[in-house]
Amino acid sequence: MLFAGRIAKSPKGETTRKQSKFCYKITLGACWFRLLALNQRCKGDTLKKFLRGLFKTIAAILGLLIVVILFFAVQANLRENKTGQEAAPSTGRFVQAGDVELFIQEMGPAEG
Repeated sequence: MLFAGRIAKSPKGETTRKQSKFCYKITLGACWFRLLALNQRCKGDTLKKFLRGLFKTIAAILGLLIVVILFFAVQANLRENKTGQEAAPSTGRFVQAGDVELFIQEMGPAEG
């Protein structure tokens, strides 16, 4: 595994490796070259900012979707507060069909 860091000298003169807070352990080869050979910061900040922005955008969209679904669920519960028998018009009738009740409206006279 490659080490994402830079070489630094300790106060005692020993050469040590310090973890860089600007790089990830998995980056592009060119970034490793700049980091180790030229001792420059890695361009991982751009990727980090992009992923942070992408995560915030996805979270905002999901949050908005949840709010919209909850809004319409509350509206439906406020609007639909009657049972099927109360909401049905008085011109029809309920018929038992197996394990369910069907509401039927017939046109014309019942005799034929």
